[in-house]
Amino acid sequence: MCSFIGQILYGAVMLAAVGLTLGSMFTSEWRRITDTGRGDTTGGLFNFDCKFDDLEQCRRIFDSREGWEKVVVIAMIVALVIEALAVAWTIFTFFACCCRKNMLYPFSGFALTSFIALIVALAFFFAHYKDQIGQVTTDINDIKSRANLGYSFYLGCGAAICDLVALVIGGLVSCLTKEK
Repeated sequence: MCSFIGQILYGAVMLAAVGLTLGSMFTSEWRRITDTGRGDTTGGLFNFDCKFDDLEQCRRIFDSREGWEKVVVIAMIVALVIEALAVAWTIFTFFACCCRKNMLYPFSGFALTSFIALIVALAFFFAHYKDQIGQVTTDINDIKSRANLGYSFYLGCGAAICDLVALVIGGLVSCLTKEK
């Protein structure tokens, strides 16, 4: 019974992580520049100006990114895929007839791997963006701008916290489950 409740908790937390990761990836405010003269500017991970019927243009846009930005995008995609696999595995284990205890061991691995991928993405973004946080002076008329991390970055932090909670739940579930 406890393993069943643990599975439900694990699945719910991983589903929340998937939602937060998706929100983080596809919203447009990883960085927010408040400009006193020209209006606010935001920037997301993906450029939605890319036309889907021209894949070559999309490839050029991705290739023009700096290396650290590519690492952030790829790590976020890896985290999302692993979180989705964790949710699918959780659903699969609800219907397990035999070897139930053995089927719960991957819970911790899924959570740990997606947590590491998210931490890599967030750390790379923060490490390369931290110099811009605070006051930024532009050349045009010496206008002062203020750069901040946007809510999309914090959604990614929330997803990482969910993965960490899922890691603890997954570890407890796999260790405390008794064989039927």
